[in-house]
Amino acid sequence: MLGSTHGTLTTDSRRARAIACGEHSQQVVHGSPAEAGDVDVSGRPLYAAVPDLDRFFSPESVAVVGASDTEGRPNTGITRQLLAWAERVGARLHPVHPTRQSVFGIPCSPSVADLPEQVDLAVLLVSDPLPVIDELAQAKVKFAVAFASGFAETGADGSAAQQRLAAAVARADGLRLLGPNTNLNAFERFRDDLDGPAIALITQSGHQGRPVFSLQELGVRLSHWAPTGNEADLETADFISYFAERPEVGAIACYIEGLKDGRAFLLAADRAARRGVPVVAVKVGRTETGARTAATHTGKLTGADAVVDAAMRQFGVIRVDGLDELQ
Repeated sequence: MLGSTHGTLTTDSRRARAIACGEHSQQVVHGSPAEAGDVDVSGRPLYAAVPDLDRFFSPESVAVVGASDTEGRPNTGITRQLLAWAERVGARLHPVHPTRQSVFGIPCSPSVADLPEQVDLAVLLVSDPLPVIDELAQAKVKFAVAFASGFAETGADGSAAQQRLAAAVARADGLRLLGPNTNLNAFERFRDDLDGPAIALITQSGHQGRPVFSLQELGVRLSHWAPTGNEADLETADFISYFAERPEVGAIACYIEGLKDGRAFLLAADRAARRGVPVVAVKVGRTETGARTAATHTGKLTGADAVVDAAMRQFGVIRVDGLDELQ
């Protein structure tokens, strides 16, 4: 229970479950549901905010910090894929590298401060994204993606490094970060020839979302893929809230290793249920092996599974045990 401001429960949880599952809804809780601006007895919001992620998913201009065209280097393959993606979606791409004049024939800026225009999104291919955050803030970049690993998934030192990264992003007014320890899934090719409501996909492990993404081959429409990684800033709850408001999204599929903020997740799930958008989730950690795997992959603590299971059920999240059910 998130608070007692609006009667016995702050939200009509059975109604949320019914909406998400397509069942007949009946009023089961007296009092009014939480609305924007409502707070609980501790002063915390009772209604999920919706981040504006339009320019993350549809940027007009992109900087690639650490871009490379030297064959054999990992950054070269990523840069090449980003170039193909930018050409496909019509985004302007600007390589950034301190010593290169050009990358794949495109003029290269020595730093973020030297970019020819203000960009919507910066893709960080550097091993340590922390020094770049202040540059991005000064350049008023809206979004950044950090691919680097070696953070919370590696232990105490990595967790401390991730906390420093998160603190830097919090100080950078207006900047939101995806990652670290993420990948290229957000820049996949989505088929635009399929009709009907689309699935929006959220994964903390990019590999685990591939079976759902491949459903496009069977005619199932997908609209977005958010690979959240370690969630130093943007988290699963942010994307659930955003996708719930997108007119093309008919369902949200999640692969969750751990919840950064369980309360935020439940509020986001409640928002989706109110709008009739089912949230279907694989939540790992039912077994000790699954919990260990989550901790070493993205640094997530899985939490007491019985509590997670009950909370998801209360707030309308349809929990499944495996990817075959998610499909």
